[in-house]
Amino acid sequence: MKVTERFEMGKPLRREPSMLRADTYNRARLLLSESGQEALFVPIRPMQYLAVIQAGEFVFVDGLGPRVVQFIWHRFRTGERQALTDPVAFELVCFRPDAGEIVQRLHVELSRALALQASRRRRPAPTGTVLPFRRQPVSDR
Repeated sequence: MKVTERFEMGKPLRREPSMLRADTYNRARLLLSESGQEALFVPIRPMQYLAVIQAGEFVFVDGLGPRVVQFIWHRFRTGERQALTDPVAFELVCFRPDAGEIVQRLHVELSRALALQASRRRRPAPTGTVLPFRRQPVSDR
């Protein structure tokens, strides 16, 4: 089912480099890939935010009232990692003046929300079939 959402975006107040934990980035990309959609909507209920995960950016929208963009995490530099377990550098764009504490909390709450969403999407492990192994009698020479 295709969903169309419209978001309002003001003028960016600040841009700065930041880092995202590897497990959070990897899980977001995996869930996006598994969804088969262009965007993955992840509610961050404790903060009343909605994360919109796309291939090139994570957009954080105020979950209450009008859909106003609060933060954008984009320009992920995954090519700079030496391993999949290394953090990912990105550019943080802030649209509100009191971003410091909120961004720190977003890192934690996004990770939790992604883990919750992943646990709900888990498919049961495929069942296997054990094939009988028939031994050939060993002939004496």
